[in-house]
Amino acid sequence: MVPDKPEEYVELWWGNPADWSWSKCNVKMRVGMCVSESESLAKVGRNKTFYNIKQCDMLICPSRFSARAYQESPVGDIPISIIPLGVDTKVFSYIKRDWNSELIYLMAGAAQFRKGTWLGIEGFLKACHKRDKVKLVIWSSVKTPEREELKREYSKNDKIIFDDSILKSPHKIYAKSHIILSPHLSEGFGLTPFEAMATGMPCIMSRCSSPMEYFNKEYGWWVEMSELYAPIDMCIEDTGGSWRLPDVDSIADMINYSYRHRNEAREKGVIASRYVHNRLSWDIVTKKLYATIKSYLDTKEIKYPNHYM
Repeated sequence: MVPDKPEEYVELWWGNPADWSWSKCNVKMRVGMCVSESESLAKVGRNKTFYNIKQCDMLICPSRFSARAYQESPVGDIPISIIPLGVDTKVFSYIKRDWNSELIYLMAGAAQFRKGTWLGIEGFLKACHKRDKVKLVIWSSVKTPEREELKREYSKNDKIIFDDSILKSPHKIYAKSHIILSPHLSEGFGLTPFEAMATGMPCIMSRCSSPMEYFNKEYGWWVEMSELYAPIDMCIEDTGGSWRLPDVDSIADMINYSYRHRNEAREKGVIASRYVHNRLSWDIVTKKLYATIKSYLDTKEIKYPNHYM
């Protein structure tokens, strides 16, 4: 729907820049919001990506890591602002959990190579194959080929649960779990762990990519990275570069530690929830987005007072 006075509006697109479709209206400002999990962009749709980004007055990325692929691409001198993604803290409110019974570790989101799902399973089994009252739940928002393959391989293990629930929100999954596990190889931001943290779950997080800008040991534990690498195009087609793999022994160590130190885990979850509610709520993030766009427009209007007249 085209507004009556498009010159008074800001046009904003979110997602894969290759899929954007700018209007032909003479709008006040064009803003693009996007992420990247790698330093280079996929070859598929690259020309359309460059074309669409060049139409922007401003590009917004959720982290400095995520912005690298665009900063080093031939898109000109378009300003890039860093604004994190936000968590709906009204939906993902704090949940009081029983930490004295069965402990549930959770991997949530799309089960795939980039998320390190298979490494999380290996680390969990290494740490907990002889432990009682502990489970790993794998809830994937989509039935990826990797998830189906892992399900065939591990579904007979009574400590590993593949949850097939189709939910509009993972809040119910978080409510039944204690610790979120994110053994990712790379993240453009990594919203799922922060949603879980908002409910009081500490996180076991790979020490790489965007979470390094928003996560620290007050909210959980770092997984150290190994000296093993994998090509990015194993996950993102026709994309150069490589990702470092999280260390399986480190995953197992952090699972072991969190299992044995439940009071500490609970306390970290409380601090994690407070942090997300105070720093990464949608209310806070949208205000920052609004202020960033307004600041740009104010600067342009001062420099070019008749530009939008």
